[in-house]
Amino acid sequence: MATILVVDDNANNRKLLVTLLSSDGHLTVEASDGLDGLRQARARRPQLIISDIMMPTMDGYGFVRALRIDPDLCLIPVIFYTANYHEREAHKLAHACGVAHVVVKPSPAADLLRAVEQVLAGVCESDPDPLPDNFDREHLRLVTDKLTERATALTAFRSRFEAISKFSLEAASALEPHALLEKVCADARNLFGALYAVIAVTEKTGPGGLFYSTSGIDFGSAPPPAPALDAGPLGLIMSSRVPWRLGSSHGNAADAGLPSGYPSARAFLAVPLMTPTRAYGWICLAEKIGADEFDAEDEALMLHMGTVAGRIYENLNLHLALKWQSEKLNRSEGRLRQLTDTGVNYVNRVYALLGGTNLLIQRAPNRDELCKEACRLAIHQGHFRLAYIEVLDSSSGKIVLAAAAGDGDDAVALARRMSAELTEQDDLLTVALASQRPAICNELQSTDQSVRLRGEMLDRGYRSIAALPMSAGNGCMGRLVLMTEKPQFFDDAEMRLQTEFAGYISRAFARKQGAAPDAAPSLG
Repeated sequence: MATILVVDDNANNRKLLVTLLSSDGHLTVEASDGLDGLRQARARRPQLIISDIMMPTMDGYGFVRALRIDPDLCLIPVIFYTANYHEREAHKLAHACGVAHVVVKPSPAADLLRAVEQVLAGVCESDPDPLPDNFDREHLRLVTDKLTERATALTAFRSRFEAISKFSLEAASALEPHALLEKVCADARNLFGALYAVIAVTEKTGPGGLFYSTSGIDFGSAPPPAPALDAGPLGLIMSSRVPWRLGSSHGNAADAGLPSGYPSARAFLAVPLMTPTRAYGWICLAEKIGADEFDAEDEALMLHMGTVAGRIYENLNLHLALKWQSEKLNRSEGRLRQLTDTGVNYVNRVYALLGGTNLLIQRAPNRDELCKEACRLAIHQGHFRLAYIEVLDSSSGKIVLAAAAGDGDDAVALARRMSAELTEQDDLLTVALASQRPAICNELQSTDQSVRLRGEMLDRGYRSIAALPMSAGNGCMGRLVLMTEKPQFFDDAEMRLQTEFAGYISRAFARKQGAAPDAAPSLG
């Protein structure tokens, strides 16, 4: 039984290894990246370390180098456990930093346990076998090694192409453009083994019309500086739509046009994020782990990935634009339907109110019945909560209540009190009578107008009131008062309707001969 440290930024991968090693009797310690791995190694002093090579903050190569320069940790054996499309780089790194074994994933559990057993037993796969003396056998070995190398390269290419195909399927299910771009940035860095990746696109929304994301760079709590789409070699990609690849043979840092604060790098690979008709931006990979530069194979696969991402990004934006237009159209249709329904209801109400007035003019035997039926009509067809008519008593010269109707006995009682209330000269009802013009209050709760019994009206839920003078050729005859619970009810269209309604009643009232013309009507 041995203590084994598992270093991997993927929690699922760590869990799989811990389960496998624990079932084989080993004690396990977990770390999420290279820095965490160093802390755990110093604290626990494991007999073996199993590490991925692609991790944030500190990759596997940097982690092993840090182990080798620490006198207390330098002799701990390491196994690289990484994706099969990183196998070539992993073997190069293993040879460069003295890693005992490389195991690719996915692989059978027995292969990993066998590697663990060999390393713990002191067997290292990087130790070369003794060369044979026979020339023919040596020549055959060289040919075999070359074929093996080419087969390994082909397997790695196929694995990476399959990974890009998987990425294409997953990216196609993205629902939001920014989430897609962040996935592209992280997946490209992992797939091609870059130290870090940057993606930038132009868009119609957002500050400056720019969206960008990074992977593999730790800027702390501060946001990463925004790259410029048209700066340096990266800027040429937008116009030329041609990939850009650069490697420094002397190991010097190169300039890609990224802002200060981004890590320096000796190698870059950048491709446009594009469709056949438009370039939206670019994605840039920096510093290939385990190699001096990105190769032509990396460029071809990366260009394919950028083209796939560009098409999906465009389709997502088109889908969201269509969705927004559809929602806008639905809102417009809903508003139009609402206006249409309102218009139809209003027209029906006009016909019901004015048509009913004509009918009651013909049927009412006298002025008293005319006023009573007019008030009832205002309640049932006009949908008011209180309506009452006051007429001028020629004998006393005072306005008296002729008829009232409402949504309860208390409504009629309120009409009686309002008619009997002594008011100021600037009272809304008095103004309507004196000026022979309609007077309205569309918000009883906040009005500055003088309105009699306003508090009681508010207590009963009334919010709007209108007073319309009733007159004929011989002068003022009285007023029609209408009240509703709806604020802002008496607009221009409503006042035209109610003015016409009051005019019909006025003319009919003048013509009725059922009661003595000089006698005050009875409320009855």
